[in-house]
Amino acid sequence: MLRSFLLAAALAATVPAFAQGTIKIAILGPMAFVQGENHWAGAEMARDEINKAGGISVGGKKMMIELIRADTNEIQSVPDATNAVERVITRDKADYLIGGFRSEAVLAMQEVAMDHKKLFLGAGAAHSKLGLNVEQNYERYKYWFRVTPVKDVDLVRTLFAVLGAISQQIRTDLKKEQPKVAILAEKAVWTEALVAAAAKRKAEIILPSELFQGIYFCTRQDPRWFDTAYPAAEHPCVTALAKLAGKLGVVIPISFFERDAHTYYNSVAIADASGEIMGVYRKSHIPDGPGYQEKYYFTPGDTGFKAWKTRFATIGVGICWDQWFPEAARAMMLQGAELLFYPTAIGSEPYDTALDTHAMWQRAMQGHAVSNAVPVIASNRIGLESNDGVEQRYYGHSFVADHTGALVESFGATDEGALVNTFDLDLVARYRADWGFFRDRRTDLYAQALK
Repeated sequence: MLRSFLLAAALAATVPAFAQGTIKIAILGPMAFVQGENHWAGAEMARDEINKAGGISVGGKKMMIELIRADTNEIQSVPDATNAVERVITRDKADYLIGGFRSEAVLAMQEVAMDHKKLFLGAGAAHSKLGLNVEQNYERYKYWFRVTPVKDVDLVRTLFAVLGAISQQIRTDLKKEQPKVAILAEKAVWTEALVAAAAKRKAEIILPSELFQGIYFCTRQDPRWFDTAYPAAEHPCVTALAKLAGKLGVVIPISFFERDAHTYYNSVAIADASGEIMGVYRKSHIPDGPGYQEKYYFTPGDTGFKAWKTRFATIGVGICWDQWFPEAARAMMLQGAELLFYPTAIGSEPYDTALDTHAMWQRAMQGHAVSNAVPVIASNRIGLESNDGVEQRYYGHSFVADHTGALVESFGATDEGALVNTFDLDLVARYRADWGFFRDRRTDLYAQALK
């Protein structure tokens, strides 16, 4: 009943010249993933139900439903998604588009659909800009409709609102007295896909960006985000990616929002190639300024800097703001780190949206690579994000620097995917010894500098 109502509402909004007695609807989604697979299965059920009932009435005429399966591959590639939309419109002659899950991809897909003045019902992505486009430029975007909540914040509130009902259903049907229901944000889904793709390219240690599970929520202060923190052993992204690490035989430093009793941290759990969590590092340096209000959410870490002897190498992991401090890099090196990793969320500054600090951001870590003779790897998020009206753009430029500080792999501001590079750690160790950076340290003179 609901499916028929939604379809009828869309048809009433704009009626194209249909093929004889048939409405062609393109079902958009990443068909190799559960979102697309289930989206298609639901569409088939709705089509069969509607057609069995004699179709749907449009202008007094009964129309049958024909579906077009469109694999957008949007979890892994935005260009694939836009190409899929272009094909179903120009080649397959779809009358309507339904679907789309990943916000960055759907924003691009929306533009293609609007270029063709094709009605597009968004069914998954909830980025606030999708609705704002309609509000700010109605003539262009009037063909866009959002099924259920109209923006990301509404979607989150709706999800939390129904948790109680879901829990009660689990108690009734599964006989579980204390059910735990996890909400896993969409970004975590395509992180798994990127990890798998990197592993296929023989990567052994794979670094997602900081707090990759969803938006970088520290752009404003809102207590509801504390509900997304979990103890390390219970965090849904930690458990999911640890399992993936074991399945693929890779090491993954997993950034997550940690709750320990009544204290909250910005943390990284180190998943070894066996899938075992080796331990947790808690971010030591906590920024507090416009766009990066982390002191509201996170307590300064109490673990100290660590080096982890994984299956493939001994690694040190700092988190974002840690990367600006040479003391942090040196502390991890003194514990035997052979590679330094920095998951990051950094971009524009609210007081100056034109300010782009990516070059100095890279140089800060390239300096660590030079003075410690160690490869440095940094992973940053990309794109425009909205946090209940507060927007911030992240400038990407993830990179791999070698032990001389040279960039051997790097992305631009909007590139996504995996950078893969191989290091001969024995060669790097000989180079480090040859330069004598650690031999010539004067710890007897550094006490004043450490106060």
